[in-house]
Amino acid sequence: MRQLIVLFGVVVCAASASAQVTDSQPDACVHGAGREAVRACTALLARVALDDGDKVASYLNRGNAYVSLGDLVRALKDFDSALAIDQQSAQARRAFASRAGALEEQAKLVRDEDRAALLERAAADYDRAIALGIQPLDVAYFNRGQVRYSLGHLEEAVSDFTLVLDTVEDTAALVARALALADQHRCDRAANDVGKVAATATGPADVSLVRQLKLYVSERCP
Repeated sequence: MRQLIVLFGVVVCAASASAQVTDSQPDACVHGAGREAVRACTALLARVALDDGDKVASYLNRGNAYVSLGDLVRALKDFDSALAIDQQSAQARRAFASRAGALEEQAKLVRDEDRAALLERAAADYDRAIALGIQPLDVAYFNRGQVRYSLGHLEEAVSDFTLVLDTVEDTAALVARALALADQHRCDRAANDVGKVAATATGPADVSLVRQLKLYVSERCP
């Protein structure tokens, strides 16, 4: 069963000639991984002649590298820096989506009383990314739906999962919508989604998922 993932897009950094960067730095900032990307992007950002577009790309790529290293604090600072420069371009929509994903991850690590504020910020960032035309759009809707579900905004979550399913056939979205519908005691629609999930089951893991999903729905729809 396909699972949708949080958007962490890589941004191409087209360094200007006046920046006088080494040949390897832009490539490593864009295509490097982990600490290599952090070092390369940091070197690019130290160039005083770097234009705003390249600064945004470098902050975004370094932020994504920090996410891969599990350093969410530094990642969020870089996404903030990118968005302080630009909130309208294609790079900005990636920055909003990347920051939303990092906020989701950070929300998993904090106390319950602090989690909602982070998730609200993540939902707002997904709003901005979607408004700016982030692609693939179905992934953004799914991720925002998960955030809304975690916040208890069940009707909005159902709407997002439905927007996914209006675009693509996706088992993960069906499962998520079934859970949200069951929590609302909208039993017929939840059961209908469970049936669709069951129809796609092809192996032991899928069968186990369907069994758990049926149990979850039956507990809320006796």
